[in-house]
Amino acid sequence: MLNHVRGPKCFDDIRTVNDFAHLTFREACYALGLIGNDREYIAAIKEAADWGPGFYLKNLFATLLFCGTLSMPNRVWDETWQLLSDYILHKQRTVLNNQDLKLTNEELQNYALIDIENSLQINGSSLRRFEGMPFPDMSTTAHHRNRLVMDALSYDRQSLSEEHEIQLSSMTDEQRLVYNQVMEAALNNKGGVFFVYGYGGIGKMFLWRALCAGFRKKGDIVVAVLSSGIAATLILGGVTAHSRL
Repeated sequence: MLNHVRGPKCFDDIRTVNDFAHLTFREACYALGLIGNDREYIAAIKEAADWGPGFYLKNLFATLLFCGTLSMPNRVWDETWQLLSDYILHKQRTVLNNQDLKLTNEELQNYALIDIENSLQINGSSLRRFEGMPFPDMSTTAHHRNRLVMDALSYDRQSLSEEHEIQLSSMTDEQRLVYNQVMEAALNNKGGVFFVYGYGGIGKMFLWRALCAGFRKKGDIVVAVLSSGIAATLILGGVTAHSRL
């Protein structure tokens, strides 16, 4: 900035652009055109609004935040929040079973920010990391609870129970042996570390899925982490170790 601001005598002079004193150096850089103005991203969100639903736009904005793409996220939010919260009213009417529900602009923004915050938390980030971005009042909804716990308890236990019965009936003797040892250690609170070795195609992934279903059908929590993204897609709720930990 010292290469672009002539004759500054103090920090306030450096932050002043066209006789307006900005609160931060970043905002001053933005006004001077030294960092990207995010116009292309604002245009992209507005263009996507012509064919994409509101929750898709919300995910798009969260992705841009998480990837560190935006220079001034708060400015992008100010110009696009109405599009990013377009789905909120319908969602809240459905959740509360009240088709006559009305929400103020402040409430729409708050609910949209909560959804964005939840999306960021899943990926180990938060709105608090982005200077100038408003942070929602999490106490207005039940979403302030631990997101990982909520996701881990949201499975359909009935369908998991049916799937589990099919898996048990299809197990080989070796798979059943491993299954019984792991289940016994967990149910009796013994703990332990188990390493299952075998060549590809002998049913290790089938065993992991059966164990996950066996615990989850009882309402227990399973955190399934794997070494690769492709493997993670093969287990319900599976993520890479890098992403989760």
